[in-house]
Amino acid sequence: MGGDRRIGHLVRWVAPVRVWVPRDEIGERYLLSIHQLLQQLRQLTNHDIALASPMKGSGNLHIRFVSRAQVEAIAKRSAPCHTQVVTSNGQIVYGTITISAEDENQIRHCITEELTQSLGLLDDSDLITGSIFNDKTSHNKLILHDTLMLRTLYNWRLSPNMSKAQAMPIAKMLIGDFLR
Repeated sequence: MGGDRRIGHLVRWVAPVRVWVPRDEIGERYLLSIHQLLQQLRQLTNHDIALASPMKGSGNLHIRFVSRAQVEAIAKRSAPCHTQVVTSNGQIVYGTITISAEDENQIRHCITEELTQSLGLLDDSDLITGSIFNDKTSHNKLILHDTLMLRTLYNWRLSPNMSKAQAMPIAKMLIGDFLR
C-alpha cells in the first residue's frame, strides 16, 4: 500500500474497475463529474472503468467523503485526500479513495488526482509542473504528461509486477511513439 513496497515494480488494474460513489448529498453532487472523468480515464487506458451499482459495498474502488481529520488519520500526514490500494503480484485488486468534504475546489481536484492515481500511478511527484500528480497543482484537469503516463502504464507491452529495469526501456519507446 505504501510507496516503499512498490518501488521498482509496475502496479495497475487487470480486472475491470468499478467505482462506487456514495449516493448521499455530496456523492450525488459530484456523480456526473466522476462519471465523465471515468470515461476519460477509460479512453486513455483502454481499460474497463465505470461507475459501480449504487448499492452500498458494490464495486472494487470506493470513494468516501469524510472530514479532513479523518483523511489525515488514514493518510498519517496532512492531506486533503488519500488513496489506498490492495495489490497482489502487481495487480490492484481493491482501493479506497478518501476525500475531505470541506472545500468545493479541493474536492474537485482530489477527485481527479485520486481517481487517476488509483489506476497505478500512486505516488505524488514534483518533477512536472502542472501535473495532477504534483501536490502544488490545484486544478482538476489532466495535462499531456498525465495522459502519456496513463497511456503508457496501460499499454499491452507492460505488465503488472514488471521491474523498473524491465519496464523503463519499453516505457521510453512508447512515450516516444505517442509524441510522434
